[in-house]
Amino acid sequence: MLMINKLIPETMKKAKTPGESFLFSLILILLMSATDAYSQQIKTSSPAIPGNVNKIFTTSCVPCHTNQGGLFSRVKLNFSVWTKYSPEKQKERADKICSMLGKAKMPPKAARETRPDIIPTKEQIVLIKKWADSLKTDNKK
Repeated sequence: MLMINKLIPETMKKAKTPGESFLFSLILILLMSATDAYSQQIKTSSPAIPGNVNKIFTTSCVPCHTNQGGLFSRVKLNFSVWTKYSPEKQKERADKICSMLGKAKMPPKAARETRPDIIPTKEQIVLIKKWADSLKTDNKK
């Protein structure tokens, strides 16, 4: 949308007649509408995290990996914008979560030592893995 908004003044300069100006404006408005509709479709096509998995994340991950968490944590994974991630990015992040949990790298060592209750159990890690495996990146089906 931002790119289209930058095109409007440039396009208007190239219009030689009021008719061309109107036509260019109409085309740009249609492009902006189509872009907005496509963006809305993308946002709604990315599924939310299921409740049982989200409960684990809320306890173990959300304190750091949301808009209220640290910058470094948010860059790696931000649950506040999860539904805005593309399905491919969700799958990538979910696989990374499984990898970090499997290597006991998350929650971080300091957090594990001060709050052992946030460490996901083996059963919870299996549940997260099943969820991650269920995410599809192949949208061609």
